Amino acid sequence: MALDRSQVPRSVYTHSIMTDDRPDDSPNTELPVHRAVLAHPILWEERAEEVSVLRMTNALLRHPRATIGFPIVVTLLVVVITLLLPRSYTSSATFMPQAEESALSQFASFAADLGLPLPATSSGLSPQFYESLIRARGLLHAAVETEYVFTVGEEPDAEARRGTLVELYGMDDPDPRQRIEDAIEQLDDDLSTVADANIGTVTAAVQTRWPDLSRAVAERLLELVNQFDAETRQTRAAAEKVFVSTRLESARVELLVMEDSLQAFLETNRRYQSSPELRFALERLQRRVNIREQVVSSMAIAYEEARIEEVRDTPVLTVVDPPRRPVEPDSRGLLFKALVALVLALLAGSAWALGREFARSASQRDPEAYGEMVQHRQELFRQGGRVWTAARRTGSRRQRGSS
Repeated sequence: MALDRSQVPRSVYTHSIMTDDRPDDSPNTELPVHRAVLAHPILWEERAEEVSVLRMTNALLRHPRATIGFPIVVTLLVVVITLLLPRSYTSSATFMPQAEESALSQFASFAADLGLPLPATSSGLSPQFYESLIRARGLLHAAVETEYVFTVGEEPDAEARRGTLVELYGMDDPDPRQRIEDAIEQLDDDLSTVADANIGTVTAAVQTRWPDLSRAVAERLLELVNQFDAETRQTRAAAEKVFVSTRLESARVELLVMEDSLQAFLETNRRYQSSPELRFALERLQRRVNIREQVVSSMAIAYEEARIEEVRDTPVLTVVDPPRRPVEPDSRGLLFKALVALVLALLAGSAWALGREFARSASQRDPEAYGEMVQHRQELFRQGGRVWTAARRTGSRRQRGSS
């Protein structure tokens, strides 16, 4: 395979063995490229790598605006925007769900002795459930439609503000339902939750522009979670009351039947003491009656407890750390944002500079192919412009038709 003379440095040529005998005093002419061999391949690779690095460095230095000026401008812009944005305040609350026993759980141990499949489990839910519950759309919907009253500022005569989160977030969509949806999404972004399964706690943090509003929203979310728990407990207790009431009536009927059987046996066998068989039959009937009495007693207790749980309105959440008014604003993260902006802008500027150098080199090596690429690029831009113009016309027509 023939090598290109321009691509091979003269210093790496070496004399090859000629097929014809040439005298020693012959003029020192340059050997044909196709008969020359390269000396020191490792040196050639190192030299090529050095040349490529130097070319890349030179390409970057030829465009200082892209590789130096652009990253500095972007970094300063990010710093200025971060400093101009309003500060945020975060208020957090930590609570622990109470694991309450249902009305049937106290009856479970006795039911197990009777062979009834009634598990002795509590009605408490896991912290992960409450972590998902506090982000449920129903709770967030109620939170954004709640009217909050808070003060803005630290002075005694600070301004008092009032409004729902839809209004305070400044949602300006003409559709009221869409404004609520936007407010729910914004609150979901401003809300962070962490569930600790080891100790069974849930931490919820709310971030807003005003410290008093952050605390008010956190308190409202705790109130909604507690309200959901109370309603769920009352609904479950009502269902258990109906079930236990039915079983209690059945147990009383069964007890009455067993007592009638025992009474009939005693009336028929007045002298059962003298007969071992009659004494054994009496003891068996007596055990059945005792078991039914215990069942009726336990069912009656469960029924009364279910009635109490149905109307109980005590809190079911243990607030470990209540929401507090944040004193200091949240960190801006200025240094981190500046470093990220600097790195990304430096990469973008370097990519643009290398692309420009590649295009310039390609135009010199193969002008025809480069010209064709430029034509394709221009055609692509024209097609994109046509699509954008058509989309704008369609949107204008739809807007005129809706109005």
